[in-house]
Amino acid sequence: MTEIIKPPKYNQNFLFLMGLFLRIINKIRHSLIGYKTARTFSPDKVDQSVAYCLNVVKNWERALIDYTGSLNPFRNRSIIELGPGPDLGTGIIILALGAKSYTAVDKNKLINRTPQVFYNILLNYLKDLPEYEKAKIAVDNILKQSFNENFCYIHDSIFDLESVPDNKYDMLVSQAVLEHITDIDKVFNILFNKLKPNSIMVNEVDLGTHTALIRDLDPLNLLRYSDRVWNLLKFDGSPNRFRATDYRNILNQLRFTKIVIKKLIVLGKEYVEKSKPNLSNRFNNYSDQDITIKSFYLLAAKK
Repeated sequence: MTEIIKPPKYNQNFLFLMGLFLRIINKIRHSLIGYKTARTFSPDKVDQSVAYCLNVVKNWERALIDYTGSLNPFRNRSIIELGPGPDLGTGIIILALGAKSYTAVDKNKLINRTPQVFYNILLNYLKDLPEYEKAKIAVDNILKQSFNENFCYIHDSIFDLESVPDNKYDMLVSQAVLEHITDIDKVFNILFNKLKPNSIMVNEVDLGTHTALIRDLDPLNLLRYSDRVWNLLKFDGSPNRFRATDYRNILNQLRFTKIVIKKLIVLGKEYVEKSKPNLSNRFNNYSDQDITIKSFYLLAAKK
């Protein structure tokens, strides 16, 4: 079921100035310390991290069951995940559910920030799954930093994906990653060659403002600024400001098929109506529906 959120009412000029101020602060912070976290909480919060990974995979699974009709959509699949973040928990779970192999590729190497106890706790949740032993072996490999073709982690600092094998994977997954990729059309073009025929993908995409303190007050804040201002204050990890229609069009152009936009969270009508006239001119041509969607699943297939 699609969730509707209704942000509180604030003056439009206040939201513009507040977002701009926070954007400047974030630009300075990232210039000084770089990209350090992929989630809204620390990897040291182990129980929260475990719950997060379990929930991500459960939601992927539900979306894929609806999309494919298969009750075990991961079984015997060679799966690639973009941007797993501070741990490889999703990969461990996917293996325990019967995946043939799992490869993670990330621009920022954050997995060393997660304590070992995270994997121990996660394994306790997976004991009853069909391929628990495979997941246990993968955890041992993570702790040894010893990866192989069945469970692999690739750090790709320029994200050109050249080190990722061609024509190997039959499923692509990601969680709140695509919205951070600037050259999303280029990346999908490369990924097309990495995927086997008859492969599928499921990606959760968050189109809302990511900046702390204002993300809930003004989810459309990232659309308020001109390209010139946005690019001036852009840093590694900034949202690309694409909307759902843009993703659909890119996949269409690259010959992906069965493209589905499954809305997860939409913004309340009153908030959108008040905010839309105050967005940057470049977003005037987008439909109200495109502006209204805050997050969605992007599913598609390759023939």
